[in-house]
Amino acid sequence: MCGIFGIRNEYRPAGSDIFVGCKALQHRGKESGGIATYDEVNDVIDKHVGMGEMPLVFANRKAETLRGRVGVGHVRYSNTGSSSALGTLANLA
Repeated sequence: MCGIFGIRNEYRPAGSDIFVGCKALQHRGKESGGIATYDEVNDVIDKHVGMGEMPLVFANRKAETLRGRVGVGHVRYSNTGSSSALGTLANLA
């Protein structure tokens, strides 16, 4: 099972809103999670992924530091394959 949350904010960075959305979807997967945002001005994808629930994944980095007003978040529970953060947004960019 997994959960995906995407957003496009008009006037502020999307990271913190995606974090809240992914926390609401945490029942869909508690193994790993991550957020990727797109900074349209600088044409850069910013991402952060890790193992565990979203508060643990972002224990050392604040979601609002992710640049960009467009983004997607993912929470994961692997039912096949290995248990790693590689299955969570890690292959972007």
